[in-house]
Order: sequence, then structure tokens, then C-alpha cells
Amino acid sequence: AKNYLAVQALTSDEKKNWGLERFEAAIRLFASANPQTPVILLGADFERLRLEPLAARLTEACVDAKLAIC
Repeated sequence: AKNYLAVQALTSDEKKNWGLERFEAAIRLFASANPQTPVILLGADFERLRLEPLAARLTEACVDAKLAIC
């Protein structure tokens, strides 16, 4: 089985969110040490517009990141 990293960067309670910029930095660091491991960004449909730019920035940085809207 292939390994992957699943990240749920947002919550339904805004005060519990860590910040997308922090998740981006952490994912970039992880990817630099584990370039063969794809990253799956999990989110609800109402979070799509906030997560798409994160996925795009990661992809531009050569991170294998995909958005999974559940």
C-alpha cells in the first residue's frame, strides 16, 4: 500500500483553526523530507474555496498535494 499524508486543515469552529499558513509551512517541511509521499487535503464542501488556494500554492512548490472534498 502506498503511504500518504491526510491533513484536515480547517474545523467547523474558527477559533480552533491553527491557520492555513502554518499548515502550508508544516506540509512543505514534511514534503521536503518525504518527497515521495502525496498529501491529501481534506475538507467539507463549504471549505473548498479556502482550501483550493492552499492546494495550488503547494502544487506550485512541487508538493504532490490534492484536494479531497468529502
